[in-house]
Amino acid sequence: MSLVATLSFLLPAHAFAPDPATGPDIEPQRVLWSHGETQGRYLASPAWRRFATSAGRGWEARFDEGTGTPRVLWGRGIPMPTSSQAALVDALTELLERYGDLLGVEPGELALHQAGYDAGSDTWYVQFDALRAGVPTYRGGIGARVKHGNLVLVHVATAPDAPVTGARVLDSYVAVRNAIADGPAPRAAHTERLAEPQLLLLQGRHGLELRQSWMVRTRTQDPPGIWVSFVDAETGELLSVHNEVRFANGNVSADHHARGPDGSPLVNSPVKSAIVTGDTDADLTDDAGDYTVANSGSYDTDFHGDYVFVNDSSGADASVSSGSPNIVWNTGTTNATQAEIDTYVFVHDVRDWAAGVAPNITVVANNPPLDANVNQSQTCNAFYNGTSINFYDPGGGCNDTGEMADVVYHEWGHGFHAFSIVAGNFDGSLSEGAADTVAFFQTGDHIIAPWFFSGGGGIRDVAPDRVYPQDYSNSPYAVHDNGLIFGGTMWDLWGLLVDDYGQAAGTDLAEGIYAGLLRGGTDIPGTYYEALLADDDDGDLSNGTPHQCQILDAFGRHGLGGGAVGGGTYTTVHEPVVLAPENVPTAIDVEVVALAADCDPVSPQTGTLHYRTDGGAWQTVSASVAAQDVTADVPQQPLGTFVEYYVDGTDTDGDRWQAPFSGEFAPYSFFVGGVIEVSCEDFEGGDGGYQHELVSGDSGDGADDWEWGAPVGVANDPSAAASGANIWGNDLGFQGFNGEYQADKVNRLWSPQIDTLWYTDVFLQYARWLNIEDATYDQAVVTANGVEVWTNHEGAPGDEHHQDRQWVTHAVDLQGIADQGAVELGWEMHSDGGLQFGGWNLDDVCVYAPLNTDNRMAITDFVVEDLGGPIGLSWTNPAYQPVERVVVTRRTDRYPEAWDDGDLIVDLTAPVPGESTQATHANVDGSAGYYAAYGFDGAEWLSWTIEGWNAGFAAANEGGTTGQGTNTGPGTDTTTPGGDEFPDDGAPGGEDKGGCGCDSGSGGASGALALGLVGLLVARRRRW
Repeated sequence: MSLVATLSFLLPAHAFAPDPATGPDIEPQRVLWSHGETQGRYLASPAWRRFATSAGRGWEARFDEGTGTPRVLWGRGIPMPTSSQAALVDALTELLERYGDLLGVEPGELALHQAGYDAGSDTWYVQFDALRAGVPTYRGGIGARVKHGNLVLVHVATAPDAPVTGARVLDSYVAVRNAIADGPAPRAAHTERLAEPQLLLLQGRHGLELRQSWMVRTRTQDPPGIWVSFVDAETGELLSVHNEVRFANGNVSADHHARGPDGSPLVNSPVKSAIVTGDTDADLTDDAGDYTVANSGSYDTDFHGDYVFVNDSSGADASVSSGSPNIVWNTGTTNATQAEIDTYVFVHDVRDWAAGVAPNITVVANNPPLDANVNQSQTCNAFYNGTSINFYDPGGGCNDTGEMADVVYHEWGHGFHAFSIVAGNFDGSLSEGAADTVAFFQTGDHIIAPWFFSGGGGIRDVAPDRVYPQDYSNSPYAVHDNGLIFGGTMWDLWGLLVDDYGQAAGTDLAEGIYAGLLRGGTDIPGTYYEALLADDDDGDLSNGTPHQCQILDAFGRHGLGGGAVGGGTYTTVHEPVVLAPENVPTAIDVEVVALAADCDPVSPQTGTLHYRTDGGAWQTVSASVAAQDVTADVPQQPLGTFVEYYVDGTDTDGDRWQAPFSGEFAPYSFFVGGVIEVSCEDFEGGDGGYQHELVSGDSGDGADDWEWGAPVGVANDPSAAASGANIWGNDLGFQGFNGEYQADKVNRLWSPQIDTLWYTDVFLQYARWLNIEDATYDQAVVTANGVEVWTNHEGAPGDEHHQDRQWVTHAVDLQGIADQGAVELGWEMHSDGGLQFGGWNLDDVCVYAPLNTDNRMAITDFVVEDLGGPIGLSWTNPAYQPVERVVVTRRTDRYPEAWDDGDLIVDLTAPVPGESTQATHANVDGSAGYYAAYGFDGAEWLSWTIEGWNAGFAAANEGGTTGQGTNTGPGTDTTTPGGDEFPDDGAPGGEDKGGCGCDSGSGGASGALALGLVGLLVARRRRW
């Protein structure tokens, strides 16, 4: 197959308006949400720091929050050898594999896919496949841009943690057969059949996976189609299909519409590049429509010119034979239709424009001539299919699309986009915006095709600010709307450059950046970075580009570039505190990173730490500011304190910044002191036994919207779990739902009953990502045994919304509700009829007990036994160090209330932590006895007395012998497991207890698991 033939097959076709009859028409891809604080956490990762402090000094990155890898990196030029393609590819491979932990590739996984060089900008475009199981991933891999001999930009699309699933069982013949049979056009004649192995990245209910598949391409004429289908290589199931045909809708001169059928008189323009044949020779008309041939009896011409062949699908193609060398095409004196005349003129107009912008691409040069087919017997549409542009008849409420300049410019613009790509991928949504951009560069009008409809009215408007990802959709009919994000961006950039540089110079700059950014074969989120590359003049993106500020402004308005991390002019890098040691200050460090440092070189100027304890009043601490770092300490707090905090300040422009995103309305929180893990659930082994229900509101599809699985990342929800793959959340975005909780509903999720054993002051700590309207209208509620223990902020204006932009650890005081018994945890969503957000997302749900004296010194298996006179006593010593004494106290009238409330029967001054101990009491008078055992940590005693745990009764008896308490356990393990997070207080352990799966130390008291709470005889006393 020749190169031209290959391109005509591979380059997609595009159309002017959606046409459901042609089936799905959008490539399978994930919509990527970005959140400033989450991006900040990735920028603090060891893998990024290693790159940023070595080869990548001065570089920046934006991360894919679903895979944890950068989606794009750019910065100061890294020198590369460009003497040959082979030398460049080898050097790039070595560099990329050196930082494979950051980029998500293992050695040997990179394989060259495509490389090309653009001499006009001195830029190499190199695309690597990232192989998994030896197979490339569709639209995956790593793209590198080397300008003026320097690597300045890298696009990454890897999913290192996504497993390769399925097996390659079916052959390519079966794959092609299934693609056709199960696709949108099973009865059409499919030609140019091709199948190749590909991995398809799928968002499953429980995470990303790379599915073994066949990518099948076929072409049909009726309906028009270049079908790209993905067939499961194991099962034969059709996983995805999209259509790369996009529907939209002497002297020689011609009378044609100025722009479209608006009722205005026709205008006359020269006919360019037409072949005029005389009796003995022939010539091409020039830009003025002039030609020269020998005197002849007749002069013959048609619309099969040197650059474009205009073909009349409704009948004979237009032609004229004139006795005069001056030929005027019109519908009155020739057999030409108006669509033939208009299309011929408009195609040459747009080609002339492109010759000044990108003269060397195929669609501008006449290689080969372009086919333009007019008067096709359908209505309200037009399309480009890789080799031709095609226009429909009037009817159905629409004008003839071949008579509209904007439509011709748009369809031709698809070819301009496709043939501009040096390396990378063709993206359908981007192409729609790129084609609209070609149109408005010709017309200067943000309304596309203002006379598309027969009653008047344009089909699209690029001026409104469509924003990524909020306005981006993977609906198969959304490519045109998606394209408005990019089209609007270019419209704004053009306006900004014209404002700053004047009409002529500003237009030249905008057109140059536009043409340059298309070379990288990117998608809509990647256009900002390719625009910087196109604008760069020195092979170094770390020092800015000549027009970076206008680029940042225009793209940021549409959620691209700086706007891709959640809006604003900065992001904050802060690792929230999870647990803090008691009685020492807690350091808080926030890095404020400007997103537009080269355009608006602001930095933090002031900073204030706001904190409160146990839900009390907010207090402030002045922070120190040094360059981008803002630091302050939360003053020391005692064990058991719940702390909430946020940091804010002003920058050198006087604008306010804060961390987290919602500041006081959704602060960070942590618990002070070491903890014992009572129960943790990370939802990886299953749904945790959680249940959910619609409490109130109309039932219907998705009304009870609690879901367990991997988050999709829509509606500002997370793109990945806090740990592992699975979470619980309101509407995770599966099955076409938008990720938002529904109006006028109350939904509830609740846990199984969690046994809290003998522990007191237990609390909840979990990973939270919550987005909800101000509690004036919508309420997110946490309950313990049905009692509300937390709800979101309620603001007086009613617009102080809770909006998390990263996973945060949320510590919640259960207010004694769960102590020494059991707890059922609940999360509720109460919505009104107005605004809706993404709602709850939960992960790593843990119940902890503080390492206070009662929890550390607990004795829970104390047994009192009548030995026929003497009383046998047995128990397990407290497991947590230090344990300085264990005593057994006795009364004859009631249970002791404290260690010194009665007679000391046993007093161990050097007990071995966690060991079984036995003793006897002579009980010489045979009286009944109430016994209780207490542990002492050197500062405080166990404060409670509970029968069946640390207390027991012996009835009256006679006889007995004296006994002495002794440690009689196995004595083989004197190390207490788990315990306090902070070893300097004498407790064992030292491991971070902030997440599930930590060494909690609960095993030290496992002997009490089978004992029930027989009776609480003395009121518990807190001794913090």
